[in-house]
Amino acid sequence: MRFGENWKLSCLVSGSQDERTGKFGHTGNVFAGLELNKWYAGWVTKWVSQDYTPGMGCVFGQNIIHHNPVGYYVWRPKKEKSLARRADPGFFVNYYHNASDGKFQQADLYFFPVYVFFRDNSFLEMSLIPTWLNINFIFSPLNVIIPQGRYFYTRYLVNYETDQSRKISASLKAEFYRFYDGRSLTLRPDRVLRLHRMRP
Repeated sequence: MRFGENWKLSCLVSGSQDERTGKFGHTGNVFAGLELNKWYAGWVTKWVSQDYTPGMGCVFGQNIIHHNPVGYYVWRPKKEKSLARRADPGFFVNYYHNASDGKFQQADLYFFPVYVFFRDNSFLEMSLIPTWLNINFIFSPLNVIIPQGRYFYTRYLVNYETDQSRKISASLKAEFYRFYDGRSLTLRPDRVLRLHRMRP
């Protein structure tokens, strides 16, 4: 549903009933967004009840509700000689909790104060992602046991791309943070060579 040129609202609801147990489950999502020339704001809420049976397809979890508010500002420099063509600083929030009792599961804030598109079609992002986790089960990635409890860590991300439309382009993404009782450092360099075949 559209309310004028700027507002948009959409929703989807699905239900299931188990013939053997008679249990009824439900899932769905609701989205509302406002888009203007200089900024954007939106909110998405998705949920899956404990007794929902997808049958065909998949769901992102059971007994879970996910809230995802979003907002960013659109800045376009007025000077023609400016190096930047556009900048979109903003944030995304992901918040998860139980559908049955509202108990907190996890949350993260994706905050990107530097999100710049340059006039040469290159791109630079510098962001940080504070993350909160509530682990109430045995968790052992790569055979390393993580004790139950609440955890907090912040990820730092730097992403740079040259003009992706050129024959040769490159990109570099670096992400580093401390989490649980260790550290993580990820580097993703990439170079692309595009060959264009001319028609006879």
